[in-house]
Amino acid sequence: MNVSRKHLDYLTFQIYRTLKENPRVPILNADLTVAVIRSQIVENLRIEQELEKEAEAMLKSHRREIIEQGADYRKLVREGMKTLARKKGFTL
Repeated sequence: MNVSRKHLDYLTFQIYRTLKENPRVPILNADLTVAVIRSQIVENLRIEQELEKEAEAMLKSHRREIIEQGADYRKLVREGMKTLARKKGFTL
C-alpha cells in the first residue's frame, strides 16, 4: 500500500497527539517520539506490501480461473494476506 507523505504525516500526528494526551504515556522527547511513530508506520506498511505480494504469488497460477468463476480476486488476496499475517504473528 502506497501512502502519500501527507497522509503519513497525518497518521503520525494523530498517533502522537493521542499518546501525548494520555497521562500514562510520558513523552520525554517529542522529535524522537514522532520519528519512532513514523518509522513504525512505514515498517508496518512495508510488511503489508510483502504480505500482499506473497498472497498474489500464491494466487497467480489460479488467477484466470478465479476471474472466470466471477470470484473477487482482491478479496481473495486480502484473505490470503490475513492468513499469512496470522501465520507470521503480524496483525493487519
